[in-house]
Amino acid sequence: MKQLTHKTVLCIILNLSGFSVYAQLSEPGYPLGLRNKLNINDIPTLNIISVNNEEKLKQFDTCKTCAEPYGFDKDYEFDFWNMAKLDIVQYGTEIFEVYRYRIHSDSAGGLHVKFADYSPGRDCKMYLYSPSDSLRILGAYSENNYKPDKSFYSNRIHGGDMIIEINRPVKSTHLSKGNLLIKGFTYSYLRRNRFELSLNCHENVICSPWYNDWCNQIRGVIKFLWEDVNGNRLWCSGAVVNNLNNNFDPLILTAWHCTENGNDHANWMFWFNFQSITCNPSTN
Repeated sequence: MKQLTHKTVLCIILNLSGFSVYAQLSEPGYPLGLRNKLNINDIPTLNIISVNNEEKLKQFDTCKTCAEPYGFDKDYEFDFWNMAKLDIVQYGTEIFEVYRYRIHSDSAGGLHVKFADYSPGRDCKMYLYSPSDSLRILGAYSENNYKPDKSFYSNRIHGGDMIIEINRPVKSTHLSKGNLLIKGFTYSYLRRNRFELSLNCHENVICSPWYNDWCNQIRGVIKFLWEDVNGNRLWCSGAVVNNLNNNFDPLILTAWHCTENGNDHANWMFWFNFQSITCNPSTN
C-alpha cells in the first residue's frame, strides 16, 4: 500500500442536493438503424481531434493534481437536425424517421457527447452506440431526460466511433422535432481495459479476505468524472455515505482536490456501485 509522506489529505462531503443532479434514465427500445441494418458508411461524419494518448498521459503529474487524467473536452457546436442523415423505415405496422450522425476520432479511447440544448420533441427516441459494439447501446433517451438548464452529458461510448441516432414515428411529424444543439465532446485517453483498472495501491475487495469485512461498504463506492478550469477531464473515487439523521441526503465523501478546481456540475458523470465483478486479478 502506498504511503503519503509530509502531505495533508483533506476530505469533503458533496451534498448533491446542493446542485442539480439527474439520473440518466433510459427507456425500453432498440435503434432502428441497427435493427434494419442500415448502411453506416454513408452517414455524415464529423472527424474530431486525434492525439497521442500516451504522450498526453505523460504530461500529467498525478502527484500534483491528485487526480487521474481521463481526457479533455473539445467544442464542436452544431445543430443535430441540420447535420443528420434521414432514412425512412418500417417497423411492424408503423413507419419511422431515422436520423443518424457519426462522430469519429482515430485515436480516442472513448467518447461522450455534450448537448447545450437537449429539448427533443415528443415521441423522439435517442440512442448512442458504436458501430463496432452493438452490445453497448445507450438509450433510449427522450423528452423525459429534459432538464431545466437543457444540458445533457452522455455516458461513455468505448472507442473512437459514436453514432447518434434519433427515431421518430412519421405519424408524429406534425409535432415539433424540438432542439438538439450539440456543444461538443469529451475525448478519453483511456481505452476500455484501462478505464476500468484500479490504481496499483488498491486492493480488490471482492476477494477474500477483504470481502467478508467490506461486502456492505463496497456497494457505496463511486467513480466520477469532472472537468477542471483548464478543460481537462479527470476522475476520482468516493463513497456514498449516510448521516445521523438517516434521511437519505445524497452525500458523497471524496477528497477536496477532486472538487476545488471544478464547478461545472451539469457535466459531471457519476458511476455508482463501482466495483469488480470477479476476483481476477486478486490485486491491482
